[in-house]
Amino acid sequence: MLKAKQLGDRAVPLFNTFKNAFQVLIWHDNTGLEPGWFLSRVVVRDIQTNKKYYFLCEDWLCLWKGDGVIQKDLYVASEKFTTPSVF
Repeated sequence: MLKAKQLGDRAVPLFNTFKNAFQVLIWHDNTGLEPGWFLSRVVVRDIQTNKKYYFLCEDWLCLWKGDGVIQKDLYVASEKFTTPSVF
C-alpha cells in the first residue's frame, strides 16, 4: 500500500503496486462554500521502498484565481528540486 497526497496532516492510500511515478492528474469538483484551494506539491511515497516522488504545482486549483482551472497534470520533479532545502 502507498501513502500519497496529503491534505494537511492526512495521508490517503492510493493503490497497492507502484513502479515509477512520472505524472499525476489532480482535480476537485468545485463544490462547497469556498472550493478553490492552493496546491504547493504532491508527494507520493512508496512505503515498501521509501522512495518519494515530488510533483510541484505552486498554483491555485480555483476558477477565479491563478490560471482559472480546477484540474492539473503534474509531472515528477527532477532531483535538484527535491532536496531538503526545497521541501
